[in-house]
Formats: sequence, structure tokens, C-alpha cells
Amino acid sequence: LNLPLPDVVETVDNEKVVREQLLYATNKLELAGVDFIAIPCNTAMLFLDQTKVSVPLISIVEETKKVIGKRKVGILGTKATIRNQLYGGAFVPSLKSQERITKVIINILSGKKLQIDKEFLCSEIQNFLDLGADKVILGCTELPLLISTENTFDTLEILARAVVREATNINEEQLVGDTP
Repeated sequence: LNLPLPDVVETVDNEKVVREQLLYATNKLELAGVDFIAIPCNTAMLFLDQTKVSVPLISIVEETKKVIGKRKVGILGTKATIRNQLYGGAFVPSLKSQERITKVIINILSGKKLQIDKEFLCSEIQNFLDLGADKVILGCTELPLLISTENTFDTLEILARAVVREATNINEEQLVGDTP
């Protein structure tokens, strides 16, 4: 189920509409008889009232936190994800960098994968590593479309692995490919 959420990248002008849309979608999925729900958006998790969802919910944020464990991390993501500390304790970008990250995300959403944006993200990742981060969370599912390195956690890949694990009852070691 794909639903048209209002903009959650730059600003969230109407949280009520976002919450209502997410609740509508989860209710529709429940009525369809799904076994579980996974929402491939870090920021959307801020607006979902999980107490109103009666089927199991695989949270992109919680699954990523499991993979991170006790590692020190930086985060690149939307303003809302950063401001609301979805990944509390992570190193966060400066306000100026956050503005630029938002523009990069918007570029990716509009189909523009610019080398200058990739170089900027690489620079931000290196800044976090220099501060002592072990890795950097790509806390917007659009970012891996532009960059993914051994120094990043791809939250969309982490969620996909959790969905496969849940749907097939296969543990992480049995999944093909490197673990994040």
C-alpha cells in the first residue's frame, strides 16, 4: 500500500494529516489480513501511534537500533528525524549541514543524483568518523540511492532483512549477503 503523505522531508506542516493517513493505511492493511506491517520511512515512524495498530509492526528505527547495538554513530536524515532524536545519542549534523542534507534528499526524490551531493554526503560521513563515530546511519531511505559505504548503516536494507526474516522465519545468518 502506497499512500501520499504530506511533505515530511523539509517540514511537517500538518502532523494531524500525517497521523491520520498512517492510521488509515495501517487499518486498511489490517482489514486485508496482513501478518505484519513495515513502513520504509524513518520519519514516518514519528507519527505512527503504534498502540492503534493491532498486527505486528516491524519498525525501521527499532530494527536499525538492534543492528547498531552499542556502537557510536552519526546520522544523516530529515530535519524531523534529527530534531526528534529518533536515534538518540547519535552525532548530528550542524544546522547548516542539515539544510544541505535536506536539499540532497529533495534532489534524490526529484530524480537528481548529483555528484556534488554525493561528495557532500561523503564529507559529512567523514566528519562523523573523525568525531569518533564507528558508522553513520543513513536515516532517510532515499540516501542509499546516492551513497552507501562500509561506513554506513542503510536503514532500508536493515528493514528489508527484518521483513524477509519475519516472512520466512529465516534467521540473519541464513540470509544471503553481508550483514549491515
